[in-house]
Amino acid sequence: MALHCLVGDRNFPKQKGNVIFRYVDVDLTGFEEWLRVSSIHVERGKVALHAHYHHPKNIDYHLSNGKLSVIYDLSGPLFAKTRHSSLALTESVILRFKRDETVTIEEAEADYRILQDLFIMLTDSSYNLDWPTAAITDQHHYKLYFYRDTNSASPPGAHECLTNFVQIKDNFGALFSVWRAKRESFGPGFYLYLGTRRGRLLYPEHRFIMLIWGIETFHRKKYGSKKSTSASRKMDRILGNITNNKDKQFAKYWLRHSLEPNLEQ
Repeated sequence: MALHCLVGDRNFPKQKGNVIFRYVDVDLTGFEEWLRVSSIHVERGKVALHAHYHHPKNIDYHLSNGKLSVIYDLSGPLFAKTRHSSLALTESVILRFKRDETVTIEEAEADYRILQDLFIMLTDSSYNLDWPTAAITDQHHYKLYFYRDTNSASPPGAHECLTNFVQIKDNFGALFSVWRAKRESFGPGFYLYLGTRRGRLLYPEHRFIMLIWGIETFHRKKYGSKKSTSASRKMDRILGNITNNKDKQFAKYWLRHSLEPNLEQ
């Protein structure tokens, strides 16, 4: 068993120390309806069929610590005129996150998980992103595998998504930046909620307690610990009546969260 596995068709370039990467790519296959991709135009008459594709312009979002890019492509016949008995054209979109500095394999995985959680929120779907591709150079890129939760959710349909890419295209980079910062700042307050959204089978009691813990930790992180002054004085009197110092430290440790606001408050 391995924590991480890199699969590619080229040997690793010579590097000193740990393997480091320039950027991480995520194929957005399955999110076509959310992306609203529709650049293949087809016209069919009685004796002829014409297919026309115009490559959309790639989009770059400049962030405080790097760049997020939306890269469009098309799979189909090779360049030049060819003849076929069948024809398949597939429009594809890759999301590329490139930090100003190179990243380790653990940081590449963390960047991917941030994107996965963001897409849960944007699409209201637990459909899994494809495995990421980590690039050491433009010629040396490898599919990155690691342990993660997977599910059998279907790709999100256009009518199921809370948003679509056309609606948020101008602000997508800012949304990503804020999401990264808030996810880091609030930690469990975000993570516990998202734990109920990743398509895992949970007992209702388990889902409920994760939501409650998430609300409480989010509130504590955002507003701080607003303790009642009278309750604090009462607690100090109780602790002051404990003469054994070890017992006092023990009681203080176990009562340290007793003055936190409860869920009702």
